[in-house]
Amino acid sequence: MLTIRNEQIEVFRQIELEKFVKEMVEQVEEDYNEYFSKNGKLRIEKMVRSIIDFGEKYSIKKRYNIADLIVLEIEDGFLEKVENSRKLQKFLSFTFRNEDEKMDRFIDVLDKN
Repeated sequence: MLTIRNEQIEVFRQIELEKFVKEMVEQVEEDYNEYFSKNGKLRIEKMVRSIIDFGEKYSIKKRYNIADLIVLEIEDGFLEKVENSRKLQKFLSFTFRNEDEKMDRFIDVLDKN
């Protein structure tokens, strides 16, 4: 019987995380070339990791939702808005039916702020 230890699972998770970060950095370079050129690869990578951490904090973990948050950061600087707004932080802490509903409603709330 094959047994996978927690340490092995964590290694696999880390490999997938690094792959995802690389993909997102490349996507930003492709879709937002001017933004990428202005900020550089290391800053973009740091931003992607910050958004992944943000997602972990607020239970937003699906890849496409993280990608949407990256776009929101590039186009609207949402991280600073959340950091400076107890209202947005409280909103993100609410329980929703699912992650997708949370994202849809969060985008609506951001549009109104």
